[in-house]
Amino acid sequence: MAVQRGRTPRPWRAAVLVKAHAGARWMAAFDDHPLAVTGPDKLAALRDACAAEGLAFGVWGEPRGVAPGGGDLAGQASAVAGYYCADVEPYSDFDIDPSAAYADAFWQAFRDHGGLEAGVSLVPLPSGLDPFGGAGLRAWLKPVRYVEPQCY
Repeated sequence: MAVQRGRTPRPWRAAVLVKAHAGARWMAAFDDHPLAVTGPDKLAALRDACAAEGLAFGVWGEPRGVAPGGGDLAGQASAVAGYYCADVEPYSDFDIDPSAAYADAFWQAFRDHGGLEAGVSLVPLPSGLDPFGGAGLRAWLKPVRYVEPQCY
């Protein structure tokens, strides 16, 4: 897979990225704050509030679980926000299957539910990449336009 580099960088713009889901649950399942994400309607309200302040808006979430968790929610969130980033980390707290089949099923559900532009956030260390193996990592990266490294 070749990396394509743009000739002219996009101008910088302030943006807000909101965590939309963890697996197959909207974030409101974990947070009772009035702004917690309950679904597409809440995301639309947050997007509109950001736009009114001149801020770009996007969402991110965590694929989780034994079955591809959250591809449907990720697609719905992306359809509202216009941008989605999958936080793909192979650590126990994230409970993600690193296989290519899991990634393919997640992205298929993403597309089936209106998913638009997407990126992947990875930990660029052996512990963050090796568990996926070549095929699993390629499957996560295949449909995305951006890779956003997590550099702690």
